[in-house]
Amino acid sequence: MSVEPSNFSSTSAAEKRSTSERRLRLRGLNGYFDGEVFLLDKGDEVVVGRSRACDFSIKGCRRYREAASDMRRNDRHLAGISRRHFRINFCHESMIEIRDLSLNGTWVNDRRVRKLVISDLSNRRYEIRMGQEQFSLEWEDDDGEQRPPLDETSS
Repeated sequence: MSVEPSNFSSTSAAEKRSTSERRLRLRGLNGYFDGEVFLLDKGDEVVVGRSRACDFSIKGCRRYREAASDMRRNDRHLAGISRRHFRINFCHESMIEIRDLSLNGTWVNDRRVRKLVISDLSNRRYEIRMGQEQFSLEWEDDDGEQRPPLDETSS
């Protein structure tokens, strides 16, 4: 699997890739995942959650590791994050599947989802939430351009 966490944002590698080789970026927006960046290649399927066995584990994040052990032990918001919370399957550019694996719920653009297939990531902004942790789902070569959020007619 070619999934790799990264703490820097570089477009030079992305500029060299053709559009058929675009990489998907899952970027932490707050909490323990804040500032963490995870890159996925086409064909990757990853699980995000609390367990160290996950591809992207909250326990592997810098902020979590730097927190005092008693603070981590008493952090109530971790109870809202399941060991295996959600899965992203990057089939190809027009088919990115997000599947909720948790009884606590996974939210995409403030809507609870069990399964969502994204086909318009280049045109819309997608934010994923588990517990209080939020992520932005975007292309690695995305320039940060504002796009409209998912509306009621999209799925």
